[in-house]
Amino acid sequence: MLQNTFQGSGCIVDSIIYDAVENPNRCSIQYHDARAKGKLELFVNSRQSSTNEEGRYHSFENLRQSSVRQVEGQRASQTVVDYAVELDLLFDRSSSSNPKTESFNRARGLYRILSYVEPQDDLYFIRPNRPVAAFDYDIVISKQM
Repeated sequence: MLQNTFQGSGCIVDSIIYDAVENPNRCSIQYHDARAKGKLELFVNSRQSSTNEEGRYHSFENLRQSSVRQVEGQRASQTVVDYAVELDLLFDRSSSSNPKTESFNRARGLYRILSYVEPQDDLYFIRPNRPVAAFDYDIVISKQM
């Protein structure tokens, strides 16, 4: 997930740098729009995932997004955002009589984004590891036949 910190800016992506071998926890995106050039750095700080026999999948990732934007003739601005992404899915099994050909045609679940305060915020030292906002989305994923 990449958060567009400059809504409505008509950004054009110039390059995406991701090396799964050298550093699988970092993705860099360089972009530009009519007024500025910018760079996003996305870091995965921790990742957990699990599955079970009933078809449930759960994942939780802590992320940091750093954005630098340079408007021509002005000083560059930087934004750092910490958030977590949680995904909890339950896959519906198909009704196949042969267990070897059993597949999953649909999944339902929850997609949650948790936002945290930053060290430059006044409230950071009161609740540094607690989210200050949560966005929940009910999702349904289905296979097109």
